[in-house]
Amino acid sequence: MKKLILSLLACTLSLTAGERKPLTFEQAYLNRGEALLKPLPEIDGWLDGYRFSEIREGKVFLVDARSGNSRILLDAPALKTAGPEDLGWLRPADHSADYDRLAFINEDDIYVYKKNSPGLRRLTATRAAEKNPRFSPDGRFVAYTADGNL
Repeated sequence: MKKLILSLLACTLSLTAGERKPLTFEQAYLNRGEALLKPLPEIDGWLDGYRFSEIREGKVFLVDARSGNSRILLDAPALKTAGPEDLGWLRPADHSADYDRLAFINEDDIYVYKKNSPGLRRLTATRAAEKNPRFSPDGRFVAYTADGNL
């Protein structure tokens, strides 16, 4: 029995030894070469009790926490031409529950993007700095503050 266990252990060690790569000086101290760690996806927030949005590969995904299945909610690279250059597509100021409508602040004005509509719609164009855009629960209206007023 001892011989069987020792031979199994020797086989296991010889198999795993071939898979291991030695750590290089460049990897350990200079952060060069093959990456040791991969970045984790960025969790944007929970959408309901079991689904959350996740940012990876320049896109926003809807992920089902129970199954791990995901689908694209927002393809930011495809939308870059729809609005101002410096608009943070991955970081809307607010969004509807289903990500069909997004609100952005750019140069103190509010813009709204609606899926399946052409481009970005500018809601405000005033000298006052509009802030805190929030969608109504049904996603049809946007409330915001300007000069301390709602």
